[in-house]
Amino acid sequence: MRIQNLGPISDATVHLNNLTLFIGDNDTGKTLAAYSVFAFHNWLEQFVPDLFSMEDFNGLRMSAKIQINIQRLQDSLRQKLVEAFNALNEEGQYFQDFFRDESTYKSGVTKITIDNQDLNLFGLRMDEARLAYATVIQDGQSKRQNYALTFEAVDGDLRISKDEIVERREISSSEQVLVRLNRMLEGFFVDSLTSSVYLPAERMGINVLQSRLNNQIVAESFANPLAVRSSVERYPCPIEAYIKYLNGALNLAGRPYDEKESVEEIRLLRKLVPGTFSFDEMTNRIKYQASSDNSKQIDVSLVSSSLKSLLGIELFFKNRDIYNWLIIEEPEMGLHPTKQTVMMDLLYQFTVADGHVVIATHSDYLVKELINQVLASKLTDSYKHVEMADKVVVYEFSESGVRNLGDISSQNQAGLANFDRTTDEINNRYYDLLEKMDSNSEGLSHY
Repeated sequence: MRIQNLGPISDATVHLNNLTLFIGDNDTGKTLAAYSVFAFHNWLEQFVPDLFSMEDFNGLRMSAKIQINIQRLQDSLRQKLVEAFNALNEEGQYFQDFFRDESTYKSGVTKITIDNQDLNLFGLRMDEARLAYATVIQDGQSKRQNYALTFEAVDGDLRISKDEIVERREISSSEQVLVRLNRMLEGFFVDSLTSSVYLPAERMGINVLQSRLNNQIVAESFANPLAVRSSVERYPCPIEAYIKYLNGALNLAGRPYDEKESVEEIRLLRKLVPGTFSFDEMTNRIKYQASSDNSKQIDVSLVSSSLKSLLGIELFFKNRDIYNWLIIEEPEMGLHPTKQTVMMDLLYQFTVADGHVVIATHSDYLVKELINQVLASKLTDSYKHVEMADKVVVYEFSESGVRNLGDISSQNQAGLANFDRTTDEINNRYYDLLEKMDSNSEGLSHY
């Protein structure tokens, strides 16, 4: 992804990996870069490419069977994704509605674009297991016939077969059928429609004010930037998306972790959240109960800042079957350094299990624990180390630009100086002051 003239970012190229970290000083563009990544995900989840044309559809009607080369479909999908997303800059309306600030995204000046390399993490290869499901298409044309369509992969081609059925169903227009068919075709490609969750830095306040936000803001005001524009004052899309995500996921708050999930992930989650969140639908309030059986439920507004920040993370891992992309600002927020390392271990394990994480952080504990994880993989399994080292990328944001720090597990990693420099300055000043105090005390002893 290339980002140009967006806030403090003049021109930066960021290629996502399974685990991507943004580090650097304040006001250098880390949040806006994370927003830009989510802007693509948000758009992708709504985009329907015209992989199957009306001409193809008419051919299927006439012959009851059609074959399309899978490689051709894949190449076409890649091309259409890149062209359609990059074209959003020409009008700029999507991005202006996304950021909700015309001074941040300036139409005709700001550009957020992708290329083919950015699609590598989305697989875009045909998942033949998904083709086993037949579907019913209701078509208002061709004598109001209903079709059962069967999809199968045959010698590198996608074969679509049509069988007429007699049950009466709701009739759709040919255009509606084509949209649905194209969405199905896109869905056959692995991860192309994977949903993402954005956990903004504002999540602590949103968790506390969830009830008030729901009462004050109508659901329509949280419309997706791709939908009809609303006259109601709105937040930037990542913040609105988190409010919608919270409302949709709170019913899972009291549910136990799925034991089929990673045992290590569950162990780390229980270290981060030792008690249990729950949602009281009658009062529309979020509650928390400590691990003690005798403890009482308390309102989320009264729990520690660490627990306020961790609610979204816990709900995410209870929704693992839906979401495979996590974009999170400051995962260290409210956490003691010991729990910051647990957080990094959790996010790393999620990546090992083929999850995808984008992190904007100010914590050297997170970054250095990640280095330890990558180094540990080298000791236990050199092949796995190479694989994991290739799946991790760290970008340093500064006033001079954005740069890829390369292999963060290398011994001479000067890129982490933005953390170490501050630590060294604090320590040097401390020892300098101690030395001066010793000198002063020696001088006073002569009187």
